[in-house]
Amino acid sequence: MLIACTDNLTGFSEVIQATFPQTEVQKCIVHQIRNSIRFVGYKDLKAITADLEPIIRLLRKN
Repeated sequence: MLIACTDNLTGFSEVIQATFPQTEVQKCIVHQIRNSIRFVGYKDLKAITADLEPIIRLLRKN
């Protein structure tokens, strides 16, 4: 396995590296964006998610 894309589940990257030491492990950008939204205040949430929506759509196409 050359590249693994994960959702940053705890321990998953370490298991991949232990099993396939030469694999490049990358974090899925869509999951990283979703996880970071929990740090946005409620009053800003609607504006932030509206701004991120076109970016996520573009990423999903590729």
